[in-house]
Amino acid sequence: MKTWFITGATGGLGYQLTEQLLQRGDRVAATTRRAGALDELQAQYGSRLWQANLDLTENHYSWIYLLNKPEES
Repeated sequence: MKTWFITGATGGLGYQLTEQLLQRGDRVAATTRRAGALDELQAQYGSRLWQANLDLTENHYSWIYLLNKPEES
């Protein structure tokens, strides 16, 4: 099992890649600009999909998020 980090996972190639990786048994950390956009995949694949609402078009926000990311329990 591999873990992948995919930005823009809600549309087009990003969504297709996310879905295919989950189908083959990998884990995916996915960013989206729309909260809840991957909820259907989340319901199907559970903890193998980690999603965060993150708009990488706003460069300073991405660094703030990464520097202040909460620890997993």
